[in-house]
Amino acid sequence: MIIQDLAKEYPQLYLLPGADAGEPYRNVVKRGQRPKNETVQAFNGGRSDRIFFEQTPAGPARAVYLAFREDFENFLRIMGYRCEPVQIPPDTGAMMVKGIVNWGKIHRHKEAYTQSGGLAWKEEFEKFTSIKENYTDTLIVLGKGYYSGVQPQRLGLGEEEWLARSWSIRLYHECTHFTFYTLYPGCKHAVLDEVIADAVGIIKTYGEYRVEYARLFLGVENGAYTGGRLENYLNLKEQELGQARQLVPGICAVTDRLGHIFRENGVNGQTVFAFIQKLAQEYYRPLMQLLFDKGKA
Repeated sequence: MIIQDLAKEYPQLYLLPGADAGEPYRNVVKRGQRPKNETVQAFNGGRSDRIFFEQTPAGPARAVYLAFREDFENFLRIMGYRCEPVQIPPDTGAMMVKGIVNWGKIHRHKEAYTQSGGLAWKEEFEKFTSIKENYTDTLIVLGKGYYSGVQPQRLGLGEEEWLARSWSIRLYHECTHFTFYTLYPGCKHAVLDEVIADAVGIIKTYGEYRVEYARLFLGVENGAYTGGRLENYLNLKEQELGQARQLVPGICAVTDRLGHIFRENGVNGQTVFAFIQKLAQEYYRPLMQLLFDKGKA
């Protein structure tokens, strides 16, 4: 089972969401202690589960695919939410999890340090762990299901065809997040990041940008918010204030503008990854301003 292999690297996967939140989680992740029970209790394991690397403009991204929804949700709870029993929105089918502590990296550094004659491990440990990149990992976690919870009939597709295309959109969406996080950390706006990541996923999958799909995936139809992923990227106060509906004009303006940008630059499925650099450096801030001006973000 894939999870068993991953648990050797990340022993926090032996923990149970909820039951092991708090001190048990901190003992394993913060202090490097071994869990009392080293079985993957929270996972069923699917035959199609796999670990793989996907090439991105920022280098290879490590990805994990988990076919069972329960496995996918528990993986996110443990790795992304400190083992807390949080609710994972049903239209969430993938996530890039950052800052995953990997004690194997610390142990390997200690071994190399001591073998080279080092004697002050406490000081070296503090120095080594002062740089998060030394001991943390980023994983793209993918589940199975319809992208954004959109039913295949809405797109005139059969179930298997839409599942395959959903997988593609989801993968390249997360690869886009990985690229921006790694190469362009200054480009950071929750809603705009989703619009751009969806755009890349759509183009990689269909060979062209489809504005109506981009809006539908966020829950925007006929100029109105009908419920969907968009609310997932707003905080509780923004949700209570109905911010999603206020953002609709901005979403429509940004998706229209992206359509023009991609057509003007001849962007297609083969070139969209290379275009991310220009998107980040030339278009990101104007798009963010457009979202603010039109949608009062």
